[in-house]
Amino acid sequence: MPTPSLARQAISILAGALGGFASGLIAVSILLGVLGIFDLRPLTDSERLSVFENGALYTAELAIILLALAVGFVGTAGAVLKRPFVEWLTDGRGLRFDLCLYGLTLGAAATLAGLIGNAAIDGDRLGFIGSTPSGLAPGIWVYLVAMPLGFLVAAFAEELFFRGYLLKLLRWWGAHPVVAITVTSIAFAAFHLEFQPEVFALRMLSGAALAWSVYRLGGIEFAVGAHAAGNIVLAFFIPPLSETTTSSADLYGVGIEILTSAMIIIGVEVVRARLSFRADTFSLWAKEGGT
Repeated sequence: MPTPSLARQAISILAGALGGFASGLIAVSILLGVLGIFDLRPLTDSERLSVFENGALYTAELAIILLALAVGFVGTAGAVLKRPFVEWLTDGRGLRFDLCLYGLTLGAAATLAGLIGNAAIDGDRLGFIGSTPSGLAPGIWVYLVAMPLGFLVAAFAEELFFRGYLLKLLRWWGAHPVVAITVTSIAFAAFHLEFQPEVFALRMLSGAALAWSVYRLGGIEFAVGAHAAGNIVLAFFIPPLSETTTSSADLYGVGIEILTSAMIIIGVEVVRARLSFRADTFSLWAKEGGT
């Protein structure tokens, strides 16, 4: 299928922004209605819910809104470009759910290794967040069910936009893979609105590793799994998310993230070597544009 003209691409970006805004507004309206039925306040309701129930509620709301924004934007833009939705997900022969499972497994292992390494450097003991001297914390079971589902949905939304849509758009514009990976990684880090240098670097590194997986495997399936797994593992060992949550990191953390990202990249190469269908390295979408 030929690359769309620049004019059509520009129109698709504008239409996508409008579509994303509209779908996000609808999602927020529905969420507010549902919360109103249960007499809950948006984001967190510390007067009625435990810390872990609040974390589950916040993550679920965030995931739904992110999904609405991403699907609304990419779906609308794709309609203008006359591209099937699945094309933003994979260039393989249909969706490959085994790649998502590989990503989940490797992402969990790499993140856990990073946490253990960081704890060893800091001299801390890595412990399950839901443990208390008297047993499990209130609301922990709701948290354990909601967090994996919420993070999987949120990971799909972010990968769909940053590594499915934006990465492909940059390749249509003739961007070298290194440039495309760098730009999407910066955009991914900036999207989280935390600009402490070490935290920003952490997100850039993880974004670059995930973008590499998309190039090498020809779709976002692996990236969705690895992205979700990393967040899920972190949720078991760090305080629950809330609207006041901020991230922190130091140079040791950046070093650990480099090793974690390297594990992801090595895992991608191992998986790619086993694929019966292999995307052409660094030419994943270039064929359409002739670059």
